[in-house]
Amino acid sequence: MKIIAITQARYGSSRLPGKVLKKIGDQTLLAIHLKRAKRSKLIDKLIVATTTEPESETIQQIAIEQGCSVYKGSLNDVLDRFYGAASPEKPDYVVRITSDCPLIDAEIIDDIITTCTTKDVDYCSNTLDPTFPDGMDVEVFKFSALEKAWKEADLQSDREHVTSYIWRNSTAKGGNVFKSINYSGVSDYSHIRLTVDESSDFDLISNLVGLLGDDKKWMYYVMYIDDHKDLMEQNAHLNRNEGFMKSLSQDKISLRKINDFSKSDNYRKRIHDLIPGGAHTYSKGDDQFPLKSPAAIAYGKGAYVWDIDGNKFLDCSMGLTAVGLGHAYEPVVEKVQRELHNGVNFQRPSYLEMEAAEKFLSLVPQHQMIKFAKNGSIVTTAAVKLARAYTGRKLVAFPYDHPFYSYDDWFIGKTVCNLGVPEEISALSVTYKSDDLKSLTELFEQYPGQIACVI
Repeated sequence: MKIIAITQARYGSSRLPGKVLKKIGDQTLLAIHLKRAKRSKLIDKLIVATTTEPESETIQQIAIEQGCSVYKGSLNDVLDRFYGAASPEKPDYVVRITSDCPLIDAEIIDDIITTCTTKDVDYCSNTLDPTFPDGMDVEVFKFSALEKAWKEADLQSDREHVTSYIWRNSTAKGGNVFKSINYSGVSDYSHIRLTVDESSDFDLISNLVGLLGDDKKWMYYVMYIDDHKDLMEQNAHLNRNEGFMKSLSQDKISLRKINDFSKSDNYRKRIHDLIPGGAHTYSKGDDQFPLKSPAAIAYGKGAYVWDIDGNKFLDCSMGLTAVGLGHAYEPVVEKVQRELHNGVNFQRPSYLEMEAAEKFLSLVPQHQMIKFAKNGSIVTTAAVKLARAYTGRKLVAFPYDHPFYSYDDWFIGKTVCNLGVPEEISALSVTYKSDDLKSLTELFEQYPGQIACVI
């Protein structure tokens, strides 16, 4: 298995020109960065991917002095430059680091390489959900993933930032193209900056190296900063990934103007003669949405849905917030299709019920048993019945300003939608004001020993 590492280094920088050539003592930031990265025990070759700018000659000289190879490529198409550096090596895995991280730690590099290779994922990094300091960024990915990104990425931000196409389409971000995982630390130090993007960053790194040297482990620097808050304040005002956010703002985004709701209008005219309220779920009904909105959804994929007029929408609700993986998530769809061939809805329990129960209880070990149900109304009412059975009391307390708990009598009977619920049943529910402990306390004083549960 061949593993190469590529670090990006260029002279030009809009915020701090020539930053990689700045010196701390007699060493450039680039030399410190390369020296620390080369301590990795798993990297077979370290390549500096630079540009064709005239100043790159100095970068090339420093790289050669540190025993590294050099590749020169496009100034703006960084993905092409990166791929050009990797392609001749025909590696199995590629490690991406950047030269604006002078204190990069080889142990983090090796840990992420090990995680990526042993888990057999396409992409692994400590940046998907960062817990390490900014400046300890390491990404490891299969060469095949890099090649796919190089061939398919067309957004400016994807061409400028090498891996954004990969992680945007990764399983960790809700995609299904690249299998990925995040490498997290034990504690969260993501608020600390050990990168060099502006002059205040350089001042911090200069102070650290001047005080502690350039050969310490990353945690040593972090602990020192943690003990000296004045150092952290030097660059605490800066945001992570400002360069990438700038690239995103330059992507050409075509705004969609949705004007055609003709099929939706026709649907509305027909559906109210078929289903009361136009939907089987109250919160999906017409009276909950503006007129110029999709009347019915034709299909969904990922974070988007398409209505019956063909209009595309970003779904911010995701199935009343129940769809966490996105619509038609391929791994789920595949398993559902496979199970359909076994048949469903048998007279006796399916074997899957035991498997699902065992799996759930293994994930939530403080529970002894589980009972699956169809919806929230059912399980909330079940809780009310259990409380009444256990306490021998009749009254149920819940906040009167909460919109919905259940369609059952104990709740609906105390709302304006109480037709069909006998008054003596409604009287068994008592209410208080939410987020008002005094209101709830007064309720217990009014009905001592009578309240079975509080919802």
